[in-house]
Amino acid sequence: MSPYKILIVFLIQIVLYTLGFYHNAFSVVSKKEFNEFQQDSEALVQRSLIYKNNKSHWNGLWLCTEQKRLEINQQVDFQSESKCQFPFPYTSQYGIQGRLFQALAKVFGSDDKVGHALNSVMMGILLSLFNLILLKLFGISAFLFSLVFSLFSPWLTIMTRNLYWIWWLNMAPFFFSAFYFWYLKPKLKSKHNKLFYGGVAFLVLLKSLAGYEYISTVGLSLIVPPLFYFLSQKEKLNITGYFKVATMTFLSFLVAFIGAMVIHTASLSPIFGSMKNSFAVIKDRASVRTHPDQGLIVRSNQIKKSLLSRVLEKYTTSKIFFFKIKDHYFRTKIWKLFLGMMMIYLFYYKMGMYADHVQLKKSFIITTLFSFTPALSWHILAKPHSHYHPHINFILWHYPATLFAFSVWGFFVGDLLLLIKSKISNKGLGFGIR
Repeated sequence: MSPYKILIVFLIQIVLYTLGFYHNAFSVVSKKEFNEFQQDSEALVQRSLIYKNNKSHWNGLWLCTEQKRLEINQQVDFQSESKCQFPFPYTSQYGIQGRLFQALAKVFGSDDKVGHALNSVMMGILLSLFNLILLKLFGISAFLFSLVFSLFSPWLTIMTRNLYWIWWLNMAPFFFSAFYFWYLKPKLKSKHNKLFYGGVAFLVLLKSLAGYEYISTVGLSLIVPPLFYFLSQKEKLNITGYFKVATMTFLSFLVAFIGAMVIHTASLSPIFGSMKNSFAVIKDRASVRTHPDQGLIVRSNQIKKSLLSRVLEKYTTSKIFFFKIKDHYFRTKIWKLFLGMMMIYLFYYKMGMYADHVQLKKSFIITTLFSFTPALSWHILAKPHSHYHPHINFILWHYPATLFAFSVWGFFVGDLLLLIKSKISNKGLGFGIR
C-alpha cells in the first residue's frame, strides 16, 4: 500500500474513532450511560479549574469537604460546589490531568468538551497506528476485525473521553512498546534499546502522575510486544535477549514509578507538614486498594481469604460485552476467549504445511495468551479495587488481551475462508492474507 493510501486510511480511522468516543455516534451505549459515566471522578478535574488560583499545594485535583482537615475515608461531595466550604486536595495521586486541562482552559476556555475531544482524538490516533501495524503484519482481515471491535466496544466508548481517566495516557506505554518493537526496531541499525527505555520511563512517569490505578497492568503490558518480536524472529529463539529487554523495561518502569511517587509526596508536604507524613497518607490510600483489611471490605477473615477467588470468578466467568453494533451484542466469558486462542493455535499447528507466515501467526497467538496476564495482575494485586469497581475494571481485558484476540480472530477467519475457497476450487491455493 502506498504512503498516500496509508495516510488516508489513518485519517479515516481517526475520524471514526473520534466520532465514536466523543459523541457516541454509533450508539454503542445508551445516551444516559455515555453522559453520566464516572461523573464523580470527572468532578475532581472540573474542580481544578474552579480552584486553579489556589497555591496551597501542587496537586491538580480537588475534593469538596465540610471541614478544614480531611480525615481518612471521610465522605466527600463530588457534585455540588454550593455545599463546598473547604476545597481540599485529592491525595491519592498528583493529578497531572488537572494541570493539563487547566492549561487547555487558558487557551480554549473552561469547557469539558475540549478535554473530551482531546482524549477522543488521542485514543483514536493510538488505535489507528496499532491497526495499521496489524495491517502490515497480518493483512486486511486482522485490521478490519481490530478496527470494528475497538470502534464498537462499549468499554472503550464510555471510558475514553473521561477527563479523570484519560484512557489514552493509561494505554500509551503499551502502544509505544508495540510501535517500537513491531515497526521501529526492525528499521534501526543499533541493537541497543535506549530510545525504548527512555520512552517507557517518560510515559510511565506521566501515567503515574495521573494516578496509580492499574499500574501493574501498565507494567506487564510493556513486555507483551517484545515477546512477539523475539518469538517471530527467523533465527534461533533468543530467550536471553527477551529477558534482558524485560528486565531493563522493568527497571525503567520502576525508576519512573518511584519518580512519580517522589513528586507526589513532595506536592503534599506543604499540607501534611513533611515528606514523611505525606508518604504515610499516600501509603494509606494505596492500602485501601490493595489490602482488604485496610478498606471498606473489613468483615471477617473468611471474606478476606475468599476475596481473591470471588474477584477472579467475577472477572473471568461473567459474560461481558465486547462490542455492540446497532441492537446486536457480542458477549462471552473471558475464559472462553482464552480457550478459543488455544484452539486457533492448534489449527495453525496442524495446518502449518498449508499456511502462509504460520510462524508469525503462531508467535502472535502465544503472545496473545500471555497478554491476559496484565489484566489479571491488577485483579490479584488490587482485589478490593476490582471487587468494588466492576463497572470500570472489565476494561482491563482490553489492555491488551482482547485487542490481540480479535486480531487473531481476524486473520484466522480470513485464512479459513481462503482455505475453504481453495478446497472448493480444488486448486490447492495457500491461505494467508497479506
